[in-house]
Amino acid sequence: MRYTLGNDEIVLTVDSMGAEVVGVRCKKTGAEMAWQGNPDVWPRRAPLCWPYVGNLWNKEYKIDGKTYAGTIHGFLRDLEFTNTKTDSCLEFVCQWSEETLKMFPRKFKVTIRFSLEERTLRQKVTFENVGEEELRFGFGYHPGYVIPFDDKHTTEDYEIRFDSKQSPEVVEVEEGYVSGKTHFLMKDEEAFSLNDRMFDVNSVCMKGLTSKTIALVEKDSGRNITMNIEGFPYTLVWSVPGNPDLKFICMEPWHNLQDTVGFEGNWEEKPCAAILQPGQQWNSQLVVTFNR
Repeated sequence: MRYTLGNDEIVLTVDSMGAEVVGVRCKKTGAEMAWQGNPDVWPRRAPLCWPYVGNLWNKEYKIDGKTYAGTIHGFLRDLEFTNTKTDSCLEFVCQWSEETLKMFPRKFKVTIRFSLEERTLRQKVTFENVGEEELRFGFGYHPGYVIPFDDKHTTEDYEIRFDSKQSPEVVEVEEGYVSGKTHFLMKDEEAFSLNDRMFDVNSVCMKGLTSKTIALVEKDSGRNITMNIEGFPYTLVWSVPGNPDLKFICMEPWHNLQDTVGFEGNWEEKPCAAILQPGQQWNSQLVVTFNR
């Protein structure tokens, strides 16, 4: 089921399946700014990646001496959430079940709260360990945004911009897995331009950023979508590879990365976003401003 929350600037739509943002519409122009999940291009829109991000080596992991299968980005995006709506926010809650224990043998509760402040969307995610064992997990955001903003522009009219000069180190990925190699995307620059073929091989996974924000900017007009990335060790930029017309772009703050090439799969050895003891909570927040 879908729920909406609006103000004088934007209208937010969230699906209870995965508590996924499926619409961010500009109230003044009527323009839809969130990617609409075309199944012929990329059917997702803004999935939450949990309890791991990216790919598992051999599509499996080991925990408590047992082996579990897993698809890319985990299973939270495919769980049904319950909803509470007030005049100021949308709140979604999901907990462990017998079915989730078959995929991930830990008990959890996740609460996702959406609120609007003028043109800014805040998405706060809280995980709680409601079991009796340690809860270790990875987490990342994966929102997609429509590009170009209108039919008068093309991909090359846009750039990814930071709030200061940066020298981001790119984590190299081979067939979906971390290779252990890195290279610098640029040196002491505030922005890099987009083009339709830049994701033909991999996403651009950056670490070492000191910028507090990352923005998708239309060069001639200055229109932009700006995201707060402070506190995230990794930020990815991605679109469907081999697509001659981008149509959308994802800006993805992650707390950890996918498996490395040849990883043996032991859960306790995976890099993680948080390690919670029984009763403990952990929060993450995505803040996005739509200056369109």
